[in-house]
Amino acid sequence: QSAALMMWTSIALLIVIYMFACAALGYITSDADLQNDIELKEILDMHFANLGVTMITLSQFISVDSIASIYLPLIRKKWYLCFYFFPLMVIISMALMNILTAIIINGALASSEQDRHDLMQERKKTFSALVPEMRRVFRRADVNKTGSLNLRQIRNCTRHLPAQITAVLNTLDMADFFALLDVDDSGEVGEFEFVSGLMHSLMSEGKIEQQQILKLQHIQINRISALKLVPNMLGELKSKLSNVEDLIASKGS
Repeated sequence: QSAALMMWTSIALLIVIYMFACAALGYITSDADLQNDIELKEILDMHFANLGVTMITLSQFISVDSIASIYLPLIRKKWYLCFYFFPLMVIISMALMNILTAIIINGALASSEQDRHDLMQERKKTFSALVPEMRRVFRRADVNKTGSLNLRQIRNCTRHLPAQITAVLNTLDMADFFALLDVDDSGEVGEFEFVSGLMHSLMSEGKIEQQQILKLQHIQINRISALKLVPNMLGELKSKLSNVEDLIASKGS
């Protein structure tokens, strides 16, 4: 894709140079005042002799290669030629070259992003194949068949996981890792929390900060959900207080 964009940009650059070359042959080289000036005639004969030579001359504006000696004498003689050379410099040496540079950089970034995506897909494929083994390790550690494990049991069972997994877990603090697995803060981790937490850790290459952010988000969601229940709880409390007041009033009477 980047190669195609560069090709079309190069074609656009060639077209622009061709158009300006035609304009130069039509209006600059045919100017009698310029032709009658010995110094300027030498410049015209050297740099604007024909279409090919003119296009080569204008291509110097791409890299701004010793162009002042070409356009300054002509502008001094005919000031309005600045409306020819200045747009030429802006379009060729600035705009198009900046676009070409942006295309190259964008292509490099896109290639890097694609490589990262391919790597993540490969990691996902590799670790997804290990999910059955994760489940077997969990169930083997759950000797009491409670369906959940505490920190000590998690610490012991992770030692029996495949080498690809333990290599990542060894970079983590197990207490922090357990806190991330324990989504509901119950002090124990279920099989689903164990497997999904492992997969998140493996896919994020053990980057604990990313997982901590996810845990904080989950906690905030739970708190918001709890706050939504407050109006109902207040309504029930108000109703019970009203019943108590009615009961006290009836006993007093």
